[in-house]
Amino acid sequence: MNFQERVSRSIKEVGDSLRVLLGPGWLTMLADVDAPSILTAMQSGYYAGLAIIPWLILLTVPLYFIQELTIRAALGSGKGMGTLLKEVYGDKVAAVSLIAMLIIDGAAT
Repeated sequence: MNFQERVSRSIKEVGDSLRVLLGPGWLTMLADVDAPSILTAMQSGYYAGLAIIPWLILLTVPLYFIQELTIRAALGSGKGMGTLLKEVYGDKVAAVSLIAMLIIDGAAT
């Protein structure tokens, strides 16, 4: 195997490792950045100013891992998060999760 083949193989291995490390949650986060979400972020930044930056830094890592976990659970089971919560924890936990999501999403808009 010559030098070019070794470099090509090592680049491919790095790319494969990066895809496994970042996973489908990263792609979902990138797909979620659309014009309305950017406008909402600009409006939040306008009202909060620089005080919002420490919160963004603090919440970035847990938000990534939570999204990665839910995406992998959905891909592995073929079911959504609400269905998984209902099957594993019951109707009450699924309802509380749904209500909390509706309140949070409603407050964000």
